[in-house]
Amino acid sequence: MKHPERIYFSSLNDISNAPSDIKTGSIHACKNFAMAYHIRPFKFLNSFITPGMPYRIDDFRFVLFHKAGFQLNANLHTYHVTDGAIGFMGNGGIIQFDCVPERIEVSALLMPYEYMRYVMNGRMYGALGNNLRDFAIWATEREFAIAEQMLSVIFSLTEDSDYDEKTVESLIAGFVHYIMNLYEKNSHDNPQAKTRAEAVFNEFVSLVNEHCTKHHTLGYYAGRLCITERYLGTLVRQASGVSAKEWIDRALIAEAKVALCHSDVSIGALAEQLNFPNVPFFCKYFKRLTGVTPSAFRHSQASEHKPIKK
Repeated sequence: MKHPERIYFSSLNDISNAPSDIKTGSIHACKNFAMAYHIRPFKFLNSFITPGMPYRIDDFRFVLFHKAGFQLNANLHTYHVTDGAIGFMGNGGIIQFDCVPERIEVSALLMPYEYMRYVMNGRMYGALGNNLRDFAIWATEREFAIAEQMLSVIFSLTEDSDYDEKTVESLIAGFVHYIMNLYEKNSHDNPQAKTRAEAVFNEFVSLVNEHCTKHHTLGYYAGRLCITERYLGTLVRQASGVSAKEWIDRALIAEAKVALCHSDVSIGALAEQLNFPNVPFFCKYFKRLTGVTPSAFRHSQASEHKPIKK
């Protein structure tokens, strides 16, 4: 049975092997990173992205949204992406679109973790060193223009096949520093981030994203945060309107759906990977939360998937 593919352009290898009519002009696939500048990806994204389906992303990416206006779910966070937003997705993150708007226009910088560490001289900037998985910044017009200009310079330099790598590496490091400085400023200026409930919720979601495949109980996360289960549940519901257990369930189901759609892993092996005691327990859990069994879900997605023509 043919399963849906991983999200296209999820890694440097995907971009390098992309059809020439997609990557000409505004996309550069370099040796250690890739760039897109003012591309309008609606047609090829819409050809294979299934709304509401989670996809795993490889590598690190910074995205400037010149034109947007849609809702995006990334690692259990919901973002209403508007024109002028700047987004970041970390390695291994899970992304889900409710829809792909026709007007979308973006510029982006994509690179693996190892290359980012290299250009940053082995030191990951601020929150990047703490396993930051995703964020969105609603920058000012001037801040967005500066970020765009920085990408434009890098893009122009890499148009030449013999570009100076050291110069480009320094510019990429400068771009990352600039975006992370905006992130830190944005977090500091956001009054919601200063509330106890919001701070605990963000830490909780970060831990769930990292450990949900091994730890399913609220007690584990309460222990990691050094608070009681009851208090954690209260703060999470206060900040999000959703129970803490539901956030754990959402993360587990997202992991399961990604594996079922984008790999040939057996149901038994997947149950073991997700730390369920046995296959029947996993199947019952999955059906209770999704309405279908893991096998039925995999089959339905394989039949609905629209393959990309290469």
